[in-house]
Amino acid sequence: MRRRLLVPLVIVLSVFLVIGATVFAGPRIQSGDEPPTPPAAPEENPLPGLLPLGTEGQEIEPAGVSAAWKNQVTRPGVYVFYDFRNINPADYPGLFTGGHMSFNWKDIEKSYHVYDWSVVDNWIAAQSALGKPVALEIIAYVGASSYNPAVKGYVAPGWLPTVTCVDSAGREFKIPRYHYSTFQSEYRALINAFGARYNNDSRVEFIEVSTGVDGENQPVQYNPGNVLEACVQADGLGQYQWETYMKNISDYYLAAFPSKPLVIQHYPVHLHDSERRTIAQYAGPKGIGFKGNGLIPDRDKATRRDDPASSFYLAFLDDPAISYSTTVPIGFETYQFYLTDPILQYWAVLNALDKRSDYLVMDQDTFTDGNAVRQESLRFAQRYLGKNVNNTPEIWVALRETGYTYYPQYGNYNFFLYQDDSIPGGRTKATTYRPNGSAPYQIQNTQVETNQTFLSGTKEGWITRRTDQASGNPYMWFKVDDNYLYGGTNAVSITVTYFDRGTDTWSLEYDGPGGVMKSAGTVTKTNTNTWKKHTFYIDDARMANGLLGLSDFRINCNGDGNEYIHMVMLAKRSSSQVVHTVALQSGPNLVSFPVQPASTAVQDVLAPIAGKYTKVFAFDNAAKEWKSYDVSVPSWANTLQNLDPSMGFWIYMNQPATLPVTGTLASSTDIPLYTGANLVGFPRANSLPVSSALTSIAGKYTKVFEYDAGSSSWKSYDVSVPSWANTLQEMRPGYGYWIYVNQNCTLTVTN
Repeated sequence: MRRRLLVPLVIVLSVFLVIGATVFAGPRIQSGDEPPTPPAAPEENPLPGLLPLGTEGQEIEPAGVSAAWKNQVTRPGVYVFYDFRNINPADYPGLFTGGHMSFNWKDIEKSYHVYDWSVVDNWIAAQSALGKPVALEIIAYVGASSYNPAVKGYVAPGWLPTVTCVDSAGREFKIPRYHYSTFQSEYRALINAFGARYNNDSRVEFIEVSTGVDGENQPVQYNPGNVLEACVQADGLGQYQWETYMKNISDYYLAAFPSKPLVIQHYPVHLHDSERRTIAQYAGPKGIGFKGNGLIPDRDKATRRDDPASSFYLAFLDDPAISYSTTVPIGFETYQFYLTDPILQYWAVLNALDKRSDYLVMDQDTFTDGNAVRQESLRFAQRYLGKNVNNTPEIWVALRETGYTYYPQYGNYNFFLYQDDSIPGGRTKATTYRPNGSAPYQIQNTQVETNQTFLSGTKEGWITRRTDQASGNPYMWFKVDDNYLYGGTNAVSITVTYFDRGTDTWSLEYDGPGGVMKSAGTVTKTNTNTWKKHTFYIDDARMANGLLGLSDFRINCNGDGNEYIHMVMLAKRSSSQVVHTVALQSGPNLVSFPVQPASTAVQDVLAPIAGKYTKVFAFDNAAKEWKSYDVSVPSWANTLQNLDPSMGFWIYMNQPATLPVTGTLASSTDIPLYTGANLVGFPRANSLPVSSALTSIAGKYTKVFEYDAGSSSWKSYDVSVPSWANTLQEMRPGYGYWIYVNQNCTLTVTN
């Protein structure tokens, strides 16, 4: 269900660190127990050498349907719902791709068959100036949440046929007579003009097929007693007429937009759930995709696939998206008022990705409040939206179970990796900190173990699974999608998110050469009562269904205590996998790493030096603010969650160490830079002279700084002085760099 939101944007301003003016030659750490001040960008300083320093399910594919329409998706991602404020992606790096907007029919066709597209053109131009592709829809009728007494919710031209209905509160609503041929012929003319204007516009990514109220597949908004539904039905709009109308409008959009992804908004219905099946089986084979407006993390009445004789078969909320997930564009839309807790947003995103979603349309409140879990969920979505088994960077499974009982979606949320409870010894137990009850997101499903308070307050513990050794089930069995990996000798990484409770052990075993089960290693827990990740690196994985139950690997609790597992992720490692070592000294080090690791989570990247570092600081170049990771506080409380090759970062060591980072070298890496100071890495295998390394931004940078922890000294490169006078002559892999630019630009580093 959709609302037209005109909520003022709230910008949360954080207080930035005040940098002292003291000038000195090397970094220092404050005395006492207070945290060290993060290193600041060296300021422009006319005195050489005097630089001040202070301070990341299984698809059911209909027969005879190809994936050609799925391939029309070119810019998948998160789109900002009703982006009338033209939010700048530079203010929220990595959180969204484009913008979405609905337009009223009457604001375009102001006189008969004369179309004024200026309101649409002006908005697209503003979006395009920010580098954002767009999603568009035109609507004829808006719901009660946008109730306008002047138009009674009707936003189509005044000469079209309408019926006046009165709701239970006595309010009058002028509602389109959708089933009238005059209405449909005029709508067709508008759609044709719409397509002529934007079908070949490269700025437009996808179009929403708009049928009823707020563009969705129902003629009127939800209302007590369904009085408005009864009114339009009495006017002649029965189920057959509504279904015929939806089919006709679908055809009009197909004819007008042959080159754009189309999505029809299928969650609501007029009189019966079977309308979803009718329109899905009509529109899906023609190439129209499906978009569910009102995404939540778990729900009743989600999918009905058990009885072909039932009138509800394939007719519940997520059935169209599940049925056609591999063949047509799939999208979801949702809002912060549905996802009041950031944990709900995290699981809603996993729900959408389980349906192989290409687009997520999210209102601005789902990311503008600065909440780390909300923003992490969108970055996770951006990594997998629009991906398939052939191009996904990783495959994963989030272990869960529904809390509902009336045809919900049972089982896990899968992304080409599957956990199988039916294999002997591997029946798991779903568990949660939530209580039993019928209130929203309480647990009705008696198969779920509730009130596990030690998991409280964590997104992973909102629902998870554990082994059940007491009943003879010490394993969790996993199957890799055969289209992703099957047979041969493969280098892979498997990352397991587990709850670190107790001091017992667990192991991972896999299908190795010749179908022999091999051990990837054993983890000993340390009883921190936090969620942790462990990555296993395997060089000889066969993954050819060689283990029990045609599985590929398993987690073994080793019989010494149960294991609580949230997510398992598997990634291929190419033959170009290399290990880069970073030398670290006691105190602050300004470093980077040139390779892309399997996991970019801070604790995973720095796992080889666990216990030897205390804090990590990275600089958000777009926002010009620090992010930090402190080992003494819970992981979720840190603002810095990930490290990648494009980043330079300060790491504070309590002893010297060498950090090995295993990953792949990219052939080319683009690093956005923003006017002023930028802290970046140097993702290249070998050193280069500064001017050669920065060829892509020649004329746009003024100074470059490098800090050498071994000598506790700064080196600098200033374009305004002779080259020989600079102390920094080359840029080296493993070091972090401050680069000052005089305009926004992109640094390209090639190997």
